[in-house]
Amino acid sequence: MILFKNYGKEKNEIISALLSEIPSEYVNDNVMIAQDGDEIIGSCFYEIEGQFCKLNYVHMMTDEELIKDGLIRTLINAMDLLDVTKIIAKIARDESFYAKIGFNPLFFSDFMIDLKGEESNYLILDTKDFFANTCCSSK
Repeated sequence: MILFKNYGKEKNEIISALLSEIPSEYVNDNVMIAQDGDEIIGSCFYEIEGQFCKLNYVHMMTDEELIKDGLIRTLINAMDLLDVTKIIAKIARDESFYAKIGFNPLFFSDFMIDLKGEESNYLILDTKDFFANTCCSSK
């Protein structure tokens, strides 16, 4: 059975092993994992700044897109429960994956968040719009 779980400061040996595989600039106390038994099959590291969640790094140990989809949707749900209204993801090679979930290009907006001048490299999702959309934005 696949389990999606959010880890904070409490980390066990499974998470500790994962941390050695992640570039150190992305490692922080906020990690969401996809776990199959004792094996981690996906993870995402993020940080929360006020009403924003910045998705810093996604690391998948499987090619199954459904696992990645479940991991990101679990993060969206967790952020909604924390009243975080915007999730920002850096575009890598999988822009279409995030667009299918409901992320849109980030343009100059009325809010301030430090993206180091690379706004065109990011996508944004509004959690309120996501949950208002039929089938949670399955486009």
